[in-house]
Amino acid sequence: MKRTPFWMQFLRPMVVWAPEGEGAPGAGDPPPAGDPPAAPGAGDPPADPPAAPDFSFIGDDFRTDGEPDIARFGEHYQALVADLARRDEALATVPEDGNYDFTLPEDFDLGIELPEGVEINIDLEDEAMQPIVGELGQFLKDNNMPATAGGQVMGLLQKYEAAKFAKTYAAQTAEFETLGGNEAARSARVATVQRAIDAKLPADLAAALKGMTYGAKTLRALETLLNPRSMKSAQPSQPGADMTGKFGSSRLAAINERG
Repeated sequence: MKRTPFWMQFLRPMVVWAPEGEGAPGAGDPPPAGDPPAAPGAGDPPADPPAAPDFSFIGDDFRTDGEPDIARFGEHYQALVADLARRDEALATVPEDGNYDFTLPEDFDLGIELPEGVEINIDLEDEAMQPIVGELGQFLKDNNMPATAGGQVMGLLQKYEAAKFAKTYAAQTAEFETLGGNEAARSARVATVQRAIDAKLPADLAAALKGMTYGAKTLRALETLLNPRSMKSAQPSQPGADMTGKFGSSRLAAINERG
């Protein structure tokens, strides 16, 4: 006889014990008669094969014999991605407020040799220039130009002004050379006119005219005005001279005859 352990007696109210030789309910029962259960999905219609990839978006430029050239298209796509990254990087340098720094780059080269003492200076702080500077900054921003474009634009403006000055200077130099066969002769004519101006005018007025003596036409005009004969003052009438009936050119002619 099989004895039950003593401690198991306390579990009897909670456990239903199967008769000896019998397993759990249903255990060992033969399967019910009939067809075996069908496997999951058995009897369903076969699934459609996966659709072929649609490459209709690939244009003719990336097709060979009517078929898409995936390798070439892939290279093209990678180039577009790289270009987009560069553009995004450039856009990050565009000043959001449109305020550009127009300071010339340190390595700026005017590209034109100017006469000694001549400098090209564009004063952007001038009140008259302020509206133009504002419009220029807005133009650069609208075109997504980086912050460094301000200095580059200023460099172009400087070159433009230098080229314009150089052209005028070359024309005036060629004209000035007609005043004499060599530099000494030309300089002598200038010095003569300047001394005459200094002798006849106060310093401030003389300075205004002397700046004009380096143009050939203005120098000739000043020479004509300052010529001792043409600038000779009218002499007072000699005692007993009869000027009756003499006016204008005839009166002047009579004065010159006495002078």
